[in-house]
Amino acid sequence: MTQLSRSETESLILKASAGAGLDWGLAEEAAVSAGWLSARGLPWAPAFVACLEPATRGSPRLRPGPTLRVWRTRDGGPACPVTLGAALCDFATLAAGNMRLGALDLGPVVQPLVLVPFAALLAAEAGRSVALNVTGAGVVVTPEGDILGDVATLIAMAQVHLSLSLTDANPPRCAVVPATLQLADLHRLEALALNTTVPPSALSRSGAGAIGSDND
Repeated sequence: MTQLSRSETESLILKASAGAGLDWGLAEEAAVSAGWLSARGLPWAPAFVACLEPATRGSPRLRPGPTLRVWRTRDGGPACPVTLGAALCDFATLAAGNMRLGALDLGPVVQPLVLVPFAALLAAEAGRSVALNVTGAGVVVTPEGDILGDVATLIAMAQVHLSLSLTDANPPRCAVVPATLQLADLHRLEALALNTTVPPSALSRSGAGAIGSDND
């Protein structure tokens, strides 16, 4: 296992997301989400491996198609949590959304853990806790960013329901602990990040190095 700082985590996920096919704006959203999870010691790395690798993710062009209370992807497959989370945050700022809709049925989502930072943004915007429910379990995120419930229920693919929630609970703030990751996950994310680099060519090699001698 190894450790990355929050800034290192965000830089890695930014490049890995772009390398996986997300546009730059969504890659930035993914990076912020990963940094938020990392800062709270939550298992961000395997969640993003599952979100981004071709074998486990949906189409990189997957986009949620909202109705008033039911959100589904255009092709009927599982939603990418990054695109879904970004769309929910944008929708909440519209007059039609304005976080007054109560419960939303989000359908199947790959790694709903990645939705938690977006839920925290929604909670802060609304001034009310936001619940992410998975078959009766799930978590509640408060406007202060505290998390209640079993985060483990948000790992893998799940049918998710989002709702504004009122709670009288006064939970302690989440402990900030260093997040660790398995080297295998790190290598898989680094491989995706390499997709953003330009492969060497005869032209690039011919222009490499100093034109003249550095010796005086």
